[in-house]
Amino acid sequence: MSIRVLGNLEVSDDGRDLTPTAPKPRQILAFLALRHNQPVRIGELTEELWGEGAPPSALPTVQTYIYKLRKVFPEEGGPIGAIRSTKPQGYRLAVRPEDIDLCRFEALAAQGRARLGAGELPAATRILGQALALWRGPLLGDVTTGDLLSAQVTRLEELRRQVLDWRIEADLALGRHAEVVGELKMLSASHPLEESVHAQLILALHRCRRRFEALDVYRRFRAGLAAEGAGQPSPRLRALHDAVLASDPRLDSPAPAPVQVSAQAAASEPRVPRQLPADLPDFSCRSSALKAVERQLVEPREASTAVRIVTVTGVPGVGKSVLAVRAAHRVAAHFPDGQFHARLTGRADAGDVPTRFLLAAGFAADEIPASLDEQSTLFRTWCASRRVLVVLDDATTPEQIRPLLPASPQCGVIVTSRIPLLPDSEVVRLRSLDVGEGVVLLAKLVGHSRISQDPAAAESIVRACGGLPKALRAFGRRLSDVPAGGFRELSSKIVDGGRLLDELSHGDFDVRAAYGSSYGGLTPAERGAFRLLSLLPGGEFGAAEAGDLLGRPSADAEKLLEKLADLQLVHVVRCGEDGTLYYSFHELARVYARELLDRLLVGGDEPAGRALVAHRRG
Repeated sequence: MSIRVLGNLEVSDDGRDLTPTAPKPRQILAFLALRHNQPVRIGELTEELWGEGAPPSALPTVQTYIYKLRKVFPEEGGPIGAIRSTKPQGYRLAVRPEDIDLCRFEALAAQGRARLGAGELPAATRILGQALALWRGPLLGDVTTGDLLSAQVTRLEELRRQVLDWRIEADLALGRHAEVVGELKMLSASHPLEESVHAQLILALHRCRRRFEALDVYRRFRAGLAAEGAGQPSPRLRALHDAVLASDPRLDSPAPAPVQVSAQAAASEPRVPRQLPADLPDFSCRSSALKAVERQLVEPREASTAVRIVTVTGVPGVGKSVLAVRAAHRVAAHFPDGQFHARLTGRADAGDVPTRFLLAAGFAADEIPASLDEQSTLFRTWCASRRVLVVLDDATTPEQIRPLLPASPQCGVIVTSRIPLLPDSEVVRLRSLDVGEGVVLLAKLVGHSRISQDPAAAESIVRACGGLPKALRAFGRRLSDVPAGGFRELSSKIVDGGRLLDELSHGDFDVRAAYGSSYGGLTPAERGAFRLLSLLPGGEFGAAEAGDLLGRPSADAEKLLEKLADLQLVHVVRCGEDGTLYYSFHELARVYARELLDRLLVGGDEPAGRALVAHRRG
């Protein structure tokens, strides 16, 4: 059995072509092949095939496609090319590494890189060349790809490009500059803003005694950066240009690092930080918000000197962090000089994050200034000639954010916070999932078969969770510990058991802690008012209703509601024709407030008790 994905999809056995011809089975096979020997959940397959528009028949349709593929890869066919079922519900393509060209490519790439690092240049260029020779064209060039498969394709195409860069580096170190000039010219034309390619071409041309062409490559590259608003060439490339201009004899030696630059310049180009957390495979129902974030970060815009900043806001657990990470992975190729990530939860200010960013950028500890202002200045300086993405998760104050911001227009920043913190930021507001969207996410988490046991129970869970993805994921993790058939019982326990916040707190998600941080920002009087507002009937309410309950004028109640909305403890649902704002509790925020109120009553809080009695009598 032979599976080839480095080009058009091809499957053969003893010379017989077994490649599926139907588009969606080909897409499934390609997905399984790229994730060879790893489980793929059926929810991932439905998302890959249909995105967020999966039809009701998605599960049986995927099972039908798998049935057709198993005619090529029999379940009982031994370890070679078998499609096996997995738990939770999904599939795994079991293959021997030598039977899939992708495995051979990755193994050769690792071997070649190790030889290059060890200085074994002839072996490195030979092995890396063998790895590149496995590619017959664009990865899966004849396969339709959805969002998940496209992300995998992008990653592997980037690895191919990196292997080519390593092989050319080895060739130049061996003095093979004449052989690589043509290849580098084609690469520079297809990657006009990729600095490493242009540096290699400048060096190769200079060694071929084509000095004026080398200088022209630098001029055209610098002009291209300026046209794209991407700043200036890096200190290292400028040093190479100056050496060519001066006919520095050190460039004539086929050494991998022919030019010595200053310590600061060397520190500015040491490595590429890649700090993004892993993406979640069950990301769902956020395509419009995802596109909005991507659009703000990568779409061309009129000449501007401001860094691109997007703030993702919403109530606790709505999925701000997940969206930010997914968006960051999707746009990472537009920021090739590094992606930084910091979780700011619980910090009063930026803390040690600037130091960690500078260490990741390659600065030695003794090169990092002591003061926060100087660290921030050094980070902005490092970013000035680069295209860098910074993701700042769960920020609560502008003071946390500002020292970590690049200043260059070619850089991008994603901030997640409950409220917008920067006036110069574009804002993407996340809402809770509706019932249908929540059920789709639940199905991806626990399997369609469990949801189909009792769709009404699934809908009640979504409502109880207030449509919060993080709460639904907590429920999904709880259900994974329950034997098959326990879906209805656990659903009933969560919805009707009176311990909703306990049942939905699992792993890193704690409803009380999520709302507690906002609650802690209120004065004692405001906390009491927040607790009492949970007594209002479900649905929307205005300042008049809140004022009646609290015994306050409407104007005072309006100010309170505005503050609660700023802290995401309530949210605005509409504006009346007379300009009156109407608010609503998120379901879990109401439960949290009611729990606090009940706890005070049990503890003997007499004023709160009198208010509750008066409310119930009224």
